[in-house]
Amino acid sequence: MANEQAQTSEREIEEDVVNVGFIAWLGGVATILIAVSVILLTAVYYVTLDQREARLQEEADARVTDLEAQQAIDAMVVDGFFQHPDIDDGLGNVSRGTVSIPVSEGMKKVVEDANR
Repeated sequence: MANEQAQTSEREIEEDVVNVGFIAWLGGVATILIAVSVILLTAVYYVTLDQREARLQEEADARVTDLEAQQAIDAMVVDGFFQHPDIDDGLGNVSRGTVSIPVSEGMKKVVEDANR
């Protein structure tokens, strides 16, 4: 019986030795696949991050442009009236800007003048 157990354990050891090579090969392949996956996912992440940052920067630039336009319009409004800028023809002649009023304000002033 001891002889049978010795033969069985020797056979198991031989099978284990054969399996060790396969297991090592399988582990190596799995390690390589995991490393390649991590590298590819990192590359995809950085590409999408750059695209997202570019899109956000464009949106921010558009908001700044809109804000600058609104500030320019606000600077042209004086006491509730829209003032056109002064015009310089480059020859030293400056024509002063005109002041426009909203139609509703104009209508009120016409009615006030008619009631006087």
